[in-house]
Amino acid sequence: MWPSMHFAYIGLVSSLILSKAQADSGLFQALRDAGASQFAQAIQEDAEFLDLIAAGEVGTLYAPIDSPAAAKFLVREVPDDALITIQGSDAIQNLASLKTNKGTVIDTLANSTKPNGTDPVVVTNPSPPASERRDLEVRQDSGAQAPLVQISSGLGNIANIIKADIPFKKCGNSSGLIHIVDTYFTVPRTLSASAAALGLTTFNTLASSLNLDNASSITVFIPSNGAFAAANTSQPNVRSLVVRNFLGYLPVLEDGARLVTDSGSTLTVTRRGIDVFVNGAKITKPNVILENGVAHVLGEVSGEIRGTFWPA
Repeated sequence: MWPSMHFAYIGLVSSLILSKAQADSGLFQALRDAGASQFAQAIQEDAEFLDLIAAGEVGTLYAPIDSPAAAKFLVREVPDDALITIQGSDAIQNLASLKTNKGTVIDTLANSTKPNGTDPVVVTNPSPPASERRDLEVRQDSGAQAPLVQISSGLGNIANIIKADIPFKKCGNSSGLIHIVDTYFTVPRTLSASAAALGLTTFNTLASSLNLDNASSITVFIPSNGAFAAANTSQPNVRSLVVRNFLGYLPVLEDGARLVTDSGSTLTVTRRGIDVFVNGAKITKPNVILENGVAHVLGEVSGEIRGTFWPA
């Protein structure tokens, strides 16, 4: 009896190993066929991500297409442990579902120190027009048409889905989806680290005492250094730049929306064509995705907004 049980156990293990190998092979072949062989190689060299695949935890992959720019990005960002895992999600999200709602949040597999345990990326333009297509070398290499969906990540960087809904076989009988994107996502950082990376030094200095890096679900409007200088005051009301318990991704900021800030003041959103203004100040860099929310950079501060942010 014991020998037969032993052989049965070996057979079960062998079957599981074979199933995993077939699933891995199917995924890597699907990536190569879709023009993402560099990403396939990067996954094979990432033990953490291989474990997630083996456990069946990868539902959707956002795979950067092969390009010199993507290869350089991969080398430049190593050894960022979240670089590969942020390209995956445990949920299965087809193109139609990503286009359905404004500001769809994609919870990625990248670990975060925040309570939700993930570093998110956000669908910020579910139907971008052809005129918004970026003139990238990757597009010429891939022959891709206009982006199908735009996704914002850390530092306000944008990745475009250019091919969608490519199936791959997971362990067992289940399957996942691959979307081909034109570049890697950028891992979200804290507010202070993001502001520092973007050169927004005046804001960082003024907001240092507010502990916003540890706040939950915040939206922050950050005037540029030039906007602060133009205000010509030594006492800017930085709390009037912060909206708590609200994730104001740009698609969510509809024309006429009124937001109550940390200081109790009200901000009004105005849309004029493709431009978005907050109390008269134009958002010049939208959707800087943070570990705990989102920030938007404001350009020159008009008289209308100066009275809100910098009261006399």
